[in-house]
Amino acid sequence: MPKVKHREMQTLTADQLAAFFREAKASGVFEFYYIELATGLRRGELLGLKCEDIDLEQGVIQVRRQVARVAKEVVEAPLKTKNSYRSVTIGAEAAGILKGQKEQVDGVYVFPSPTGGPISPDSVLHMLHRVLKRAGLPKVRFHDLRHPNVKIKTKDIYHCLLHMGTVNLLERTISYSIGLRLIYQAEPDMMFHICGKDS
Repeated sequence: MPKVKHREMQTLTADQLAAFFREAKASGVFEFYYIELATGLRRGELLGLKCEDIDLEQGVIQVRRQVARVAKEVVEAPLKTKNSYRSVTIGAEAAGILKGQKEQVDGVYVFPSPTGGPISPDSVLHMLHRVLKRAGLPKVRFHDLRHPNVKIKTKDIYHCLLHMGTVNLLERTISYSIGLRLIYQAEPDMMFHICGKDS
């Protein structure tokens, strides 16, 4: 079988992120991309976020759905896996931004379209590319934005995968083979628990 060539993940440096946020503010999309970088949600998950999913007192977001394009229609859809249904803790600054966003939209979705419905996943991708271009930054995928959110120590990899909604490791043997080894090195008992073994 020919070797599949995967595109290498691209991340922005601290200086590049500062430039990105300046341009995002000028473009009126700062809140959206700040919450993306603060939470590491997938694009569809962030677009599917509703005001009712946010508990500002506890500082927690409930990830319950995603927005996707199906047959040219923008619709709510189930999440990627059962482990994608999760709670994500947010910091005080992100909570403040979400509080202001909820008060501003006064509707169902935290980041609604002009009509009040969900935004198309394609539109935020195009906006990302425009912001990057205007800021003079290299092009990165939307998916790559979520990875700096989980730069962690080896011992925390299990909780990192929980946070990202990708802890269903055994369904992705190749992708997460390194992750499985790291978990075993850091927490052998936890590894057995994930695999459903007693010894």
